[in-house]
Amino acid sequence: MKHSCVSKWIVWILCGLCLSCVKNNPDTPPLFFEYDPLLKSTHSIAALRRLQNQYDPLSVNQSILLKESIIITGIVSADDKSGNLYKQIMIQDDSAAICVKIDGNNIYNDFPRGRRIYIQCNGLWLGFDGGLPVLGYEPDEQGVPIPIPEVVLRDKVIKGSMGHNTIADTIPASLFSIADPRWYNKLVCIPEVQFKDIDLNFTYPTSATSRELEDCEGNKFITRNSAYADFAASKLPAGKGSIAGIYTVYINSSGRITPQLMLRDTHDIQFTLPRCGLLQGKTLLYENFEKASTTGDLLLPGWQNISVQENGVLFTCAEFGGTRYARVSGFNSQLPEINTWLISPEIDPGDLQNLVLSFYTIDGYDNGAELKVFLCTSYSGNPQTTLWLPLNAVISKGHNQGYGQNWLHSGYIPLPVNGQKFRVGFQYKGADPSGSAQDKTTTYQIDDIIVGTLK
Repeated sequence: MKHSCVSKWIVWILCGLCLSCVKNNPDTPPLFFEYDPLLKSTHSIAALRRLQNQYDPLSVNQSILLKESIIITGIVSADDKSGNLYKQIMIQDDSAAICVKIDGNNIYNDFPRGRRIYIQCNGLWLGFDGGLPVLGYEPDEQGVPIPIPEVVLRDKVIKGSMGHNTIADTIPASLFSIADPRWYNKLVCIPEVQFKDIDLNFTYPTSATSRELEDCEGNKFITRNSAYADFAASKLPAGKGSIAGIYTVYINSSGRITPQLMLRDTHDIQFTLPRCGLLQGKTLLYENFEKASTTGDLLLPGWQNISVQENGVLFTCAEFGGTRYARVSGFNSQLPEINTWLISPEIDPGDLQNLVLSFYTIDGYDNGAELKVFLCTSYSGNPQTTLWLPLNAVISKGHNQGYGQNWLHSGYIPLPVNGQKFRVGFQYKGADPSGSAQDKTTTYQIDDIIVGTLK
């Protein structure tokens, strides 16, 4: 089932006003939400953005002063009511969206979601903030337009009618990472996704935080939200469904673009379906590495992290985009042979039948090292002397110029254990001989290891 991501607005009409206090002044605009000055726009938002559409992360002077008589109009699609936006609103028309910076608090009182506004742009500045197009006032020393001062705002931003719906663009999770500028600042909806980790809050107590979402095929993206949002301390919702928000990006100094979804509030999350895969059935093992330390070698209760070679390579825990995962690489180890194992705790299937294994991987700078997965029902305590059964898993490979962009699902791998206790082992084999070009040092990342039943 897919859920609509249309913003729904309920307009409350104030009743019981004393008629004796209302003056019949034909020069005063009527005080009801349908009033609109009906100004004629000269440019669409897309046309305005084209006046300055080349962002260079290394430049500090990319804002331009708008000197022409330009009028744009749009519907407010996001405001500061939840606290996740600060001194800014998002507006969009049928062509594009833009961030409008406004100096003030509780901007939503004047410019709530669903209100049409008109902006007389001459005298304002058009530029970028972290790669996103913004409209504001005189740039700061980094070249980013500052919020429009109140004394200027009155003449530049004109209120229009209220109660307008903003239709979200639907984007599948598989396309979210494309970073198409047409989506920048727009309200978008991503269907059939879930939060990767549901035992966390939306943000850390004192800082903006990224949280990862995924679909059932392993396509992942992040939502990044402020610690000042009124939902910051709330738990991430369980289940699966649609999520809406503002499409933003973070562009670092090297030009790498990371798309991010910024929530307006939690009403935009409609997770009413069961979660993907094994979590719909009985789960015997679930390891997402969120409680592992990113310092030193990977240590988890019941797990064994073993190098066959003395002082060899071991698995570690790394973090990116708000999620943690197991990582292994032979790079710069200078070892002629690398044979490393990550072995699960012993698992008792009880009377469960048709058990399967599921996990996700990403490879990076692949030059021939291998990651394989095995099953054993009689672990000797030494991976070298244990009889292992190889499992047929789909594992990420072939990204020799960098890292894969999406986590690859292993598939649901049958575990023929016949009621016996068992362990799962991940083996990394490579080499990094000193002074040789025969390196096999591929980096592998592993996450969301699950053992259980599908239903």
